[in-house]
Amino acid sequence: MEELLELQKLGTEKGYILYDISYRRAGWGVLWHKENSNRPPPGYGWHNDLVVYKYYPTLQEMVEGEMSRLQEL
Repeated sequence: MEELLELQKLGTEKGYILYDISYRRAGWGVLWHKENSNRPPPGYGWHNDLVVYKYYPTLQEMVEGEMSRLQEL
């Protein structure tokens, strides 16, 4: 649980909002909302900025992989 809070905190620092964590056939993924100042206010096409960068086989690998990806930004 603590790792997920750290992931959320790091994402927020990098301009991402952790929107959802889900498990699909492809594996575990984080659905991020990228804050984009060039877009109209929230409520108007905000869903266009939702993205999953990668799916991972386990929840632990997902947390580690996304932390690594965000730290490289």
